[in-house]
Amino acid sequence: MMDTTVRHTFDVSYETYWEELFFNEAYQTSLHMKGLNCALAEVELLEKKDDGRLFQRVRIEPRVPMPGPVKKLLGDRVVYIEDGVFDPQDGRYRFTIIPSVFAKTSTIKGVLWVTRTGEKQVERTCVLSVSVNVRGAGKILERFISRSYEKSIDTAAQFTTKYIAANHCSPTA
Repeated sequence: MMDTTVRHTFDVSYETYWEELFFNEAYQTSLHMKGLNCALAEVELLEKKDDGRLFQRVRIEPRVPMPGPVKKLLGDRVVYIEDGVFDPQDGRYRFTIIPSVFAKTSTIKGVLWVTRTGEKQVERTCVLSVSVNVRGAGKILERFISRSYEKSIDTAAQFTTKYIAANHCSPTA
């Protein structure tokens, strides 16, 4: 199992981060299609329950350069589904990633939260846990997935900072 923790700071309020960014379909589509250059990004489900929990399902096809051995294992195209639940009681989004390959032999899950670091600023923390049980290739795939995720979330942070400025996301919402 490999764990990766990534943190980024954004100049928006706690509420703005969740409402105008994370659970905003226009932002999510723009992030994945423009910011991360994905071949596909579809929000398949966004549902709010009476208790305030938000359920989200996103289907994504990233364009990720793969080294030869990884490409041989995964093929030319990988699609994954992210199923997540935001719990307003603890302010955490817990998610599971279901890949199109090795779904039965891998576990990819994470938790994401934001912490107020100022009146108009938050720090986003994401912890991803990856476990791939493929004889002879599990550790290689775990490293590849973890490094790809870290690079992707760093790129996403750069895009998000630009998106906030260009779309005048309300820093005090």
